[in-house]
Amino acid sequence: MSAAKVQVYRNLRNGTFTVRHVVSGVRVDRPEVWLGDARFEVSHAGRLLALREGRRTLHACVVGILLEAPPLGARCDLRVNYHPEHETDFTTAEGRSVHEAKLVHMVDGRVFIPREERWL
Repeated sequence: MSAAKVQVYRNLRNGTFTVRHVVSGVRVDRPEVWLGDARFEVSHAGRLLALREGRRTLHACVVGILLEAPPLGARCDLRVNYHPEHETDFTTAEGRSVHEAKLVHMVDGRVFIPREERWL
C-alpha cells in the first residue's frame, strides 16, 4: 500500500489503527501509521447519531497518503484528540481545531502532528 491514499481510524476493539485503502477497500490493522498530506474528517451526521443513540459509531477518520517510514527529521509532538461529546472536530490540547496536516503520526492509540511553527 505504499504511496496510496488511505483512510485511517482507531480500532477500539484491538487497540490498533485500521488502514483502509481508498481505491481497493482493503483493510489492514497496524500498531503505527505515518501519513502525509492528511485531512481530518468528521461526519457530523454520524456524530449526532452516536450521541443520540449513546453508542460508538465510525464517523471520524484521517485521510492521507500512507508513508511506509517516517520522513527524515520528522517530529510530530502535538497531540490531536477527538471527543464527540465535547467537540465537533479534531482538536489540540489548546482547543485549536485541526482539519489538515502535512504529516501525521499515529501510535499507541494516539494521533500526533508537527507543531504549527514547524509547518511554516
